[in-house]
Amino acid sequence: MVFLRVRLLQVDKEDLETPTGTMFDPYCAVNVLESVKTATGTTQLVQRKKSVYPEWNKCFDSHLYDGRQIQIIVKNKRPDLFMCEYQATVKKLAELCDKNGEVLTLWVSMLPER
Repeated sequence: MVFLRVRLLQVDKEDLETPTGTMFDPYCAVNVLESVKTATGTTQLVQRKKSVYPEWNKCFDSHLYDGRQIQIIVKNKRPDLFMCEYQATVKKLAELCDKNGEVLTLWVSMLPER
C-alpha cells in the first residue's frame, strides 16, 4: 500500500482575518473524502470516517486511492469560528512532493483568501 504522510506545521496569522480582541488560537479538522458512484452514474464525494483533529506538528497518513480527497479546515477555538480551508486530491498532494521520499515543506493557499 502506498500512502501520503502529512504534517500540519502552522497557519500564518497575517493571512487571516480575526475579529478585533479575539485571541488567535487555531486548530485543524481533517476530513478524508471518498469518490463514490451513485445509482445515477454520477460521482459524489462522501465522508465515511469521522473528522480527525491532529495537533500542530503531528503527522497523519492517507492511502493513495483514486478519487480520495483531503479537506483541511482551520478554525479558531474561542470563539469557534471558521477561518479557512484547503481541499485537494491525495494524488495531487503526492505529485507536489519529492519523488525520492524526502521531506518536503509546502505552503498552500487556503480559502477564503484576502
